[in-house]
Amino acid sequence: MKKKLALCIGVGLIICLFYMYISFQGNFLSKIIIQYKSLDYVEERFPTKDYEFKDVIYNFKDGYYYARYQSPTMQDEYFSLAYHWYGNFIQDDYENVVNKWNTWSRLEMQYRKYVELVLQKEEPYHDIRYGTLKSLDDMSQKEKDEMILNKEYDISELGKKYGSIVYYVNDQQVNIDKVCEYLMKIKKSFDQNNVTFYSIDFVLENKNNDERLELISFLYKDIDKDGFKKKVQENIEKTKDYYKQLEKQK
Repeated sequence: MKKKLALCIGVGLIICLFYMYISFQGNFLSKIIIQYKSLDYVEERFPTKDYEFKDVIYNFKDGYYYARYQSPTMQDEYFSLAYHWYGNFIQDDYENVVNKWNTWSRLEMQYRKYVELVLQKEEPYHDIRYGTLKSLDDMSQKEKDEMILNKEYDISELGKKYGSIVYYVNDQQVNIDKVCEYLMKIKKSFDQNNVTFYSIDFVLENKNNDERLELISFLYKDIDKDGFKKKVQENIEKTKDYYKQLEKQK
């Protein structure tokens, strides 16, 4: 009786573990089916391309299986096909290749690493700091059309035109003069390292008493130039108005 009970418990545990594995990793039979179905799909849709199958991954969040493909020679040409577990096709995201989203994602990652060259040398007085590029959604259609798939770009030139850096600083003093002081210090640091940016989002706050001043898209060319302090004040007011309008829309 005890042996039967132990056997039942053991089998039950194995079933539970197998179910948990399937829930997070998907089942291998579905992956095999989807691999072959996706190969047919890609061969039919892209007969002149050399896209190679990479793998099938399961996303437990949406319950779909994704067959991933990549060109062996073109760095921006990768995409995935979504399937139900029983092999029914849902959609592909090849549009990310066509609309240059893959290209821009690659360039943004390069810019982040480019900015990191400066950040690694700075004193650790910032809570949050990173570099990013202007969102693809905010670009004009002309700018998107001019972007070339798989092309290598000069990251320094992209930084001058589209680069944005983000800084959050915690300080006991929160005032306009302190904001100007930090902006000049940041600009000097980037200039010394020959790293470019177009604008900065900056937050100066005192977390002990919730004091906070914030700027959105303050231009590099306006830092430490004529009317600098006045432009900082104007940007802070515009930023406050922006958040007030957002609150009203909720």
